[in-house]
Amino acid sequence: MASTAVVSKTVVIADDTAFVRDRFRVALENAGHNAIVVSSTTELLARVADDPSAIDLLVLDLRLPPTAGVNLVRSIRAIDGGRIPVLIFSGTIEGAEEVRALAALGVA
Repeated sequence: MASTAVVSKTVVIADDTAFVRDRFRVALENAGHNAIVVSSTTELLARVADDPSAIDLLVLDLRLPPTAGVNLVRSIRAIDGGRIPVLIFSGTIEGAEEVRALAALGVA
């Protein structure tokens, strides 16, 4: 029988709502991953700058204050050079232009 062992990954969850952060954290930890939570762009950018190679995935609230949207992703990309996969979740997208700008930054 083939092994179904999970390879543990480090996932940063960036959201300003504690309930959302905790739900993601619990689900990831229950699946065997290392979840790191941050609640502001300041915390997020410091975490990314500390060691971008230690982050396997970034789950990002696109409206994370105080710097939100495409500008936040540009700040992340300026630090990581496009290495960290970014998964966006948000209740609002400003429109097609924002989607195109995110795609140009490697966010799908």
